[in-house]
Amino acid sequence: MSLIDRYSNRRRPTVPNTFEEIKHIEPEKMREIKPIKKLENINFHQIDERVKNLRKQLEKTMNELPNQSPKKSLDCESEKAELLIESRKLAGACKVYFFLHFFFFLF
Repeated sequence: MSLIDRYSNRRRPTVPNTFEEIKHIEPEKMREIKPIKKLENINFHQIDERVKNLRKQLEKTMNELPNQSPKKSLDCESEKAELLIESRKLAGACKVYFFLHFFFFLF
């Protein structure tokens, strides 16, 4: 299992890979399906509109979710800037150390 599959909050459901995992499960008895007598009372247009509205709402919610790892903080710009400043200081210190070490080695 990859890290994306393990930590993603948008994982697809998994299906058992082998027959051994599911052979002990007994099939459920079929429920009796009662025939619908009043088909004329069902308004398919209203159902279709409601499904479309639910899809739009779901899509809006999905698009508003932050698309990043749950392990990362939401605001990391200040951390990035601080790390950049510290790495520049370290690089400068290394250059000075190298220069002084090289300079004193020659003399």
